[in-house]
Amino acid sequence: MYLLTMVDPLILDFFLDNESVTTVNRVVTDTVMSMVENDEFLKEWDNDIKRDFDNEDGSKSGYISPYDSTVSTLTPKQYKDIFKMSREIVLKLIEYLKSECKTDVGRMIVPFEKKVHILLYTLGSKESFKAIGQYFGVHKSSVFTVFNEMCRLVTECRFDYIQWPDLEEQDRLREKVTVFPNCIGFIDICQFHTKSALNNPVNSHLKNKEGQYNIVLQAVCDYTLKFIDIYVGEAGDMRDMQVYYDSPLSVEIENLVNPENHILGDSNFPLKMNLMTPFKHGGHTSDVKKMYIKAHSKARIYIRKALNRLTTTFKRVKFLDVKKFEMATIILCAACVLHNFIIIHEKDTKRDQAESDTQR
Repeated sequence: MYLLTMVDPLILDFFLDNESVTTVNRVVTDTVMSMVENDEFLKEWDNDIKRDFDNEDGSKSGYISPYDSTVSTLTPKQYKDIFKMSREIVLKLIEYLKSECKTDVGRMIVPFEKKVHILLYTLGSKESFKAIGQYFGVHKSSVFTVFNEMCRLVTECRFDYIQWPDLEEQDRLREKVTVFPNCIGFIDICQFHTKSALNNPVNSHLKNKEGQYNIVLQAVCDYTLKFIDIYVGEAGDMRDMQVYYDSPLSVEIENLVNPENHILGDSNFPLKMNLMTPFKHGGHTSDVKKMYIKAHSKARIYIRKALNRLTTTFKRVKFLDVKKFEMATIILCAACVLHNFIIIHEKDTKRDQAESDTQR
């Protein structure tokens, strides 16, 4: 307001002065002279700004955020409740992502370790970016930028953690599923609501019969609840069978699955050589069919548990507050990668603990 008060009279004088000698140069000269005269005020004003917002990430200089003041003192349970992983697994995630990051982590405005924690906290909660920024001591725009950046980085690493098992691994997997013979995996589809801002002609096909904007995740998991294949597609009012036919898996499944093995899907999927579905309802159901249907339903609990674990661990995927379909896809994919990262490293941690106990 001070600068406006200082310059406005000059501009007003310019327009009121009818003398021919009045030029733009006069305005510039008078403005500069006024600024020089008020140089001390401007310096003091600049110092006030620096004292309030001295950090490039938008945080206040000298301010210690709740994250910085408490993260090292959290109990293991408190830490896992907030960040969805144990400290040991988060450290492994930080080291892994550092090795995959193409940017010099030492020159980042927000420290890389804090970026990983912002990613996990944001995915695991429904809080606003403003509230998350207050917890980490950064501006909400920094939370938005970091979250998108880290989701992209995790998604780029998806093939390291979401892999279809080779033939040898398939044989091992089917031995673990005792309820249904020769089964290596389980497939299902889950829809996720997206922001209504997607409501424009370009995205009208994402609207379902209830008028909501959805995208869809088709996932295949094994008995450990680890995803071995995912496909994120456009949902709208498409049937699950159409989503399956749109996915690469529908074309590649015969080459991916040993002819003796198969995956299980519900009745919304097509019956294929390597994809077994329940019997259709209606007509006489023999005892053999009843046994098949019961075993089939019991086995598919794995994929239901996997998708439930995904959505309860990373609550933000339940409603994707983004404007672009591409970003919604990236967030969902990142959540699936982190879902697998947790399962794989929890298993490693338990094995290491068991070996340690044995040696004692």
